[in-house]
Amino acid sequence: RAGDASGAIAAISRAIDFNATDIYWRGFADVKLAELPRILTGSEAPELLQSRFQTAASDAINAAQNATRANPVDSENWKTLARIYEALIPLNISGVVDAALSAYGEEAKRSPLSPEPILAQARIFAQAGDAQKARERAEAALSLKSNYVPAHLFVAQLEERAGDIEKAIERLRAAALLNPAEVGTLFQLGLLYYRDGQFQGARQIF
Repeated sequence: RAGDASGAIAAISRAIDFNATDIYWRGFADVKLAELPRILTGSEAPELLQSRFQTAASDAINAAQNATRANPVDSENWKTLARIYEALIPLNISGVVDAALSAYGEEAKRSPLSPEPILAQARIFAQAGDAQKARERAEAALSLKSNYVPAHLFVAQLEERAGDIEKAIERLRAAALLNPAEVGTLFQLGLLYYRDGQFQGARQIF
C-alpha cells in the first residue's frame, strides 16, 4: 500500500542518513522496485503516471548502484540491481537488457557456485528473443548444478516453444524425478503427454 511504502521509504532514508550501508541502500531499492507495478496500475493521468514511474525506477536503480558501491563484494547487491533492470525489460527501455545481463554477471562472479544468476541470464535472453543464448545459459546453470530443477523446467519451456514436445517431456521427466512433490511440474508433464498423444502417461498423472 502507498502509505506503507511511504513509511518504509522514510524510515530507510533516515537510516541511510545515519549510516549509509549497502543493506539500507538495498532495502530502499527493494521498496522502490515494489512501487513500480502499483504505479503502472494507478488511476492518475498518463503523464503523471509516467513521471512517477520514471522517478521511482531511477530512484531504485540509483539506490541499488549505491549498494554495489558501498559493498561491491556482496552478490545480493548485484542481484538487486539486476532485478530492477530485469523488471524494466518488458517496457522496451533502451539498454536495460545489457544492464541486467551485466549485473547478473557480476552476481555470478561473486557466487561462482550458484546456478541462479546464470539461469537469470538465460531468462533475460529468452525475453530478448534469443532462444539459443537462453539455452546455452540454462545448460551452463545445469553444468554447475545438474539437479537444479528450475533450469530443467526452463529448458523444457524452450523445447515446447520450439515445437519439440518430445524433448520437452524428457526435461519435465527429469525435473519431476528430482522433485516428485512439485505438483506444478507433474501437471505440465501430464499436459505435454496429452498433447503428444501419450494418453496412458497422461492418465497416470491425472
